[in-house]
Amino acid sequence: MALTKIIGAGIGTVTNQFSDSNMSAGSIIQAVDASDNTETTVQNTTFTDTGLTLSITPSSTSSKILVTCTQTIQAWNTSSYATARWRIMRNVGGGSFTAIYEDSSSANGNIFYYDYGGSGINCYTPISYTMIDSPATTSACIYKTQGCQGSNGGNRAVFNGPAAGRIVLMEIAG
Repeated sequence: MALTKIIGAGIGTVTNQFSDSNMSAGSIIQAVDASDNTETTVQNTTFTDTGLTLSITPSSTSSKILVTCTQTIQAWNTSSYATARWRIMRNVGGGSFTAIYEDSSSANGNIFYYDYGGSGINCYTPISYTMIDSPATTSACIYKTQGCQGSNGGNRAVFNGPAAGRIVLMEIAG
């Protein structure tokens, strides 16, 4: 939607033309972003916060939140399999966190490497995921990522390794 500013005498007074409630569906109302370059190493299959977190407060219950997360993940092992899991969590208004994106396999996770020689593997993967969330609230929504090893193998999973992780949240008018 293009915005035009009209300047001139005698056109009357224009107020609140671009308030959040007047934005058409699909318009971006607000955007926030954050990054984190602290490495988080996990050496078990228990999901752990990676340090990447951000909050946004929707202006309407009909708003959607466009969530984009990017992190570098290292999966390492001294044998054939190296697996890692990664998910996006949301908290509404101070309640408990709920997974809004998660892999479907606790064994292989969403990061899976196999060394056919069996002598070990160490790989870094930038992972990026974009989704539209519908929190249906005007309370603060906190988004964060968590990660761990997959149960199929691995010595460790490292998040935000050689590059900072980034999260971007955009409120979209509903």
